[in-house]
Amino acid sequence: MSLFSGYVNPRLFVLLAGFCTLVVQEGAASAKTMLATEKSTSRRCYGELGCFENGGVFYHPVYRPINFFPNERSEVNTQFLLFTRDNPVQEDPLSWKSPLEDIRESHFNASRETKMITHGWLDTIFFGAWMKDMKTAFLLVGDYNVIIVDWRGGNGLPYTQATANTRLVGAEISLMIEKLEKVFGADPQTFHILGHSLGSHVAGYAGERLKRLGRITGMDPAEPYFEKMPKEVRIDPTDADFVDIVHTDGASFFPDVLKGEGLGLYDPVGHVDFYPNGGVKMPGCDLGSRIFKFVTEGLVGGARAMGICHHQRAIDYVIESITNKQCSSLAFECSSHEMFHKGRCSDCGSDGSRCAQMGFRADQWKRFKNDSRTRRMFLDTNADEPFCAYHYLVNVQMSKDSRSSPVTGNFFLTLEGSKGEATVKVNRRSEELYPGAKYTFLVTTPSRVGVIKKASFKYKTDKIFFKSRMFLKHVEILSMNKPTRRTQRSDRMLVFCPAATDGLISDKETALDAC
Repeated sequence: MSLFSGYVNPRLFVLLAGFCTLVVQEGAASAKTMLATEKSTSRRCYGELGCFENGGVFYHPVYRPINFFPNERSEVNTQFLLFTRDNPVQEDPLSWKSPLEDIRESHFNASRETKMITHGWLDTIFFGAWMKDMKTAFLLVGDYNVIIVDWRGGNGLPYTQATANTRLVGAEISLMIEKLEKVFGADPQTFHILGHSLGSHVAGYAGERLKRLGRITGMDPAEPYFEKMPKEVRIDPTDADFVDIVHTDGASFFPDVLKGEGLGLYDPVGHVDFYPNGGVKMPGCDLGSRIFKFVTEGLVGGARAMGICHHQRAIDYVIESITNKQCSSLAFECSSHEMFHKGRCSDCGSDGSRCAQMGFRADQWKRFKNDSRTRRMFLDTNADEPFCAYHYLVNVQMSKDSRSSPVTGNFFLTLEGSKGEATVKVNRRSEELYPGAKYTFLVTTPSRVGVIKKASFKYKTDKIFFKSRMFLKHVEILSMNKPTRRTQRSDRMLVFCPAATDGLISDKETALDAC
């Protein structure tokens, strides 16, 4: 019998291992943190932050069996590093204990929107250079207050204690926003918190307390200790006026965590949830690519790639979306990634609500939000930077020519446009096409093609002998890179027909003309 079969719950095993780590590391200090292992409720107070209850909704026998109170405020030592275009390199160092006088002397300006960035477990501003990269990207495109929230004093081992500390850090953020409101008249609606992993739930706790937060972007919210838990425990749509989520590491936590996977939630928890590449495994995160990161990004970058490549991708996609004005990362509402790949979800619906831009500009979709209904949006990305890919719907209409017969193989489409040229494989696996039938595919190009002027088609059969000719009637192409409402599909669909009428020969490219 396997160690993890029978009566042993694998999640419980991992969580108990985390608890054992705490006991070994902190010994007698474990009593100080007040452990709750059943649905009883106790309380501890933290000065101006108020009191926290343990147990109750924060307890679950499988998903959250061990709970601690947060560490003391001085131990977590939450820091707020303020950057603006007036001080883009050297931060104004504020903290949880900064008096109002220090806050008043900072570069904060209430007329600007404010971006707050917060990390997750084991991350720091030094190990996680992404926080400064995101700060720089924001200041490049807009005149913002950018505040990096550094809570490295509370995000270490064991994970169970770090999850408890997220509640305290969320409260510290809420209090800081209230102080900025008091000193400068700042409007909480102009604040946008971007959190990665545990940082997503930190943002949720801040918004829950504040009640008036403008926006939260959750970058692959952490799964362990938050999966299947009620909204009081995790990030949810009521935590801000608009909550958008990017999922990139939604595999099962166990056993995928042993491969550096499964750290993020898969379930939708925002007003709109984005699932690039299906939200589970990201291209460019295969073992070979991760090892190569040690060469291209050094020891720290390589270590992050080896450990959390899929989890990190949510950050990469959001940062790129801030500065990339050429490619929109447009995603489409669909029942699944499989259905998206089959071309079943290629327009924005009759009212425009069925598509949204992932990342920085996701709030353009805000008018369609519904607190009681989450929307799942899908898109694909490139394996490497730039990650934003260009999507096209391709309909292949076979001819009913009397000479035609079923053809099996792979099909390639070359697009020539005003901005470039790209050749893509139309089908993901060898497929059999029948005379008179119509087949729909989703394809992506890694770079911008622009307005399509010409096209060509190539068919490559799997057969060595008795190679049939392919009788193609026409190919329809719809660019999915700008919002298209359902009523606009027919007007924006491009149709190309083969110039030759005697069929396509295997492995020979055939030019297509506008029909």
